[in-house]
Amino acid sequence: YERTFDTQHPEAERLYVVMEKEDFLNSRALLGQYLSSHLPEVAQGSSIQAYKSRIRVDGITHYCQKVDCDSSFLSLMGVELVEGNADFWMHEDQRAVTQQFASKMWGTESAIGKKLQSSFNDTEYTVTAVVRGYGEHSNFPFDILQGNQAVSSWSISGYETLVRLHPNMDGEAFVRKIDRLQIHVEEREYSGLKAVPLTELRQLKTNTINTNRIGSADGFIQFRHIRLIALAGGMLILSGLLNYLTMFINRIIIRRREVVLRTVLGGTIRNIMTMFFTEYVLLLVIALGCGTFFIEALLPWFRELTGITSTRLDIYAETIIYSAVVMVAGFLLSAPAISYFRRRSVQHTLQGRSVQQTYQIFRQASVVVQLIISIGFIFCTTVMMLQLEKLRHTDPGFQRNNMAVLNIFNAETARNFDHHLNEMPEVEEWFKAYPLFPHMTLVKIGLYPEEGDKERDKVECCLVSEKRDFLQFYGIQLKEGNWMEENSHSHDIVVNEALLKALNITNPIGKRLRGYGDKDIYTIIGVIKDFHNQAPTVPATPYLFCNNQDFYFSSNLPYVFRYREGTWPQIKERIESLLVNQGGEVWTYSLWNCEEEYDKLIASELTLRQLMAAVSMVCILISLFGIWSMIMLNCEQRRKEIAVRKVFGATAGQVLWQFFSEYMLLLVIAALVAFPIGYVCMKPWVEQYVLQTTMPWWLFAGIFLAVALLVNLCIGWRVWKTAHAHPADEIAKG
Repeated sequence: YERTFDTQHPEAERLYVVMEKEDFLNSRALLGQYLSSHLPEVAQGSSIQAYKSRIRVDGITHYCQKVDCDSSFLSLMGVELVEGNADFWMHEDQRAVTQQFASKMWGTESAIGKKLQSSFNDTEYTVTAVVRGYGEHSNFPFDILQGNQAVSSWSISGYETLVRLHPNMDGEAFVRKIDRLQIHVEEREYSGLKAVPLTELRQLKTNTINTNRIGSADGFIQFRHIRLIALAGGMLILSGLLNYLTMFINRIIIRRREVVLRTVLGGTIRNIMTMFFTEYVLLLVIALGCGTFFIEALLPWFRELTGITSTRLDIYAETIIYSAVVMVAGFLLSAPAISYFRRRSVQHTLQGRSVQQTYQIFRQASVVVQLIISIGFIFCTTVMMLQLEKLRHTDPGFQRNNMAVLNIFNAETARNFDHHLNEMPEVEEWFKAYPLFPHMTLVKIGLYPEEGDKERDKVECCLVSEKRDFLQFYGIQLKEGNWMEENSHSHDIVVNEALLKALNITNPIGKRLRGYGDKDIYTIIGVIKDFHNQAPTVPATPYLFCNNQDFYFSSNLPYVFRYREGTWPQIKERIESLLVNQGGEVWTYSLWNCEEEYDKLIASELTLRQLMAAVSMVCILISLFGIWSMIMLNCEQRRKEIAVRKVFGATAGQVLWQFFSEYMLLLVIAALVAFPIGYVCMKPWVEQYVLQTTMPWWLFAGIFLAVALLVNLCIGWRVWKTAHAHPADEIAKG
């Protein structure tokens, strides 16, 4: 599902996205036009803006996906005109909508001539075209298309650039060329670009949580996590097949006298194979029925967890294919065993020692493999859970609990909203400022030490212009020096440890840094401890705090506020009721809960944890069921041996110890293999996070003891029953 994003476009293999290396998916507005006119490999180029928006239809506000585009976008992505005029993109007051959106808004009525109203400034637009969209299975889905505003300067960014290569062009060579490309325009040089095939963008996108674009991680499962889930699924299937094969062969051995008798009475290999595989197919049909029931029961949860929108027909088609693969795999695994035991059954029925020994080795090896998989699953899932708890509950260096951010885009409404916050008893404290979280950088500037080399020592840092109370509001810890005060000089700055590390500065208090020009000199008066306000895999960003109001590019700043514990639902409802319908008008705004936004950064880990926990439980159940079944069959086969031992004085405890010691030895062997493999797999996975959990010795010991307890419970009941049976009864069974 994840690998098929944007494969529906015509000539999708020749579509590429060009972006800046340091700013995911971002590019200059004129880049598409430049590439199509200056690079011979490029047949077409288009720069677009794709985003979520609100629109009003007949006075009702709806959420939708918009794309600002030009005419090249339509042919690049295979967007077909169904009704109306294709020149809508040339007119500011015209829009195109998809068939799905038109049907949702106006039913069977024609959408041509219908009105759309901006929720930002009440501007009306006319629908002049209906197009056949390409669905939501794309990195650039849309409900509404509108023309790009005319841009004539290379300084304008915030666009996504799409290009199509000419036929027979080498895509890898194009990627290398973009990597080296230097663009000289408007007396400036632009470089640092990269190209990615459009069909591979989703995989890169899920692994690159762009925290500068709030909400960009919504619903993403990182592709490396999908690989882990796929690997876990493969191991689960292997465990199930081994379990089945072990019991199947065990059943053949138990029925070897029956096989001999059928052979003596004229049964052919075909007859015997037909008998066994008829039983096998019947079991598979029963299993398929049970599996279908579980699919139907778990499908809503699975869709919500993964975001997969495949139809039931698609899912059940995959189930049938999977069942066919299992059937073939079971046949290929079972047929050689049936053939082997049939050939040797006659000669070993009376003296079947070697067959029994061969089976014992196979049974023990199967138990070890299943225990290795189970212990490995438990270990990996436990480490994931510990790491997730570390991310969720470790102090990131700033306060985010009971914090929220409100950004009102209409300046008039924002100016009049102060008294509403003052009247809310749930709001304890608020400011108008650029928040530390969700990550919303005011501006990035280049800095280097006053006595340093500008080219060699330069570092980009996030600059936030705030005062003392703001820093204390977030609970940021001062490491040395002083906070900024009201009367501090505009170029007195407080920096974090990450900035000092990037510039290799020691004894920082009093050190001076240069900024944009020679006159932009900043003096360090304080150092704060690092805080982590981005994705958990992103190291702490260099930060600079100053008291210079010149860096405020907007007077309409977001509200940052703290609320009383447990009052978020009431606050959210009240703010939305004030903003959604104030004076009969709908306002555009964004309201973020800091705890919820942080959970979005680790949403992929949360999803992975749930899926891996489910897979681990199933794997453990399969292994325990297999062990329990093999114990039952083993006791059945060895009942005479146990009876004879008891006749010669063996106690029930000694019989139990014989079984326990065998399976504990197998468990020790499995643990010695599973734990090192699990550690090697999880060590790099943990190291990708800035805040890392540990893998203490008690984790290994606890998992081993837990699995040992479960195995012993499986062994104990059946062996105890067999050990306490009367020897005469067991021998008399013949």
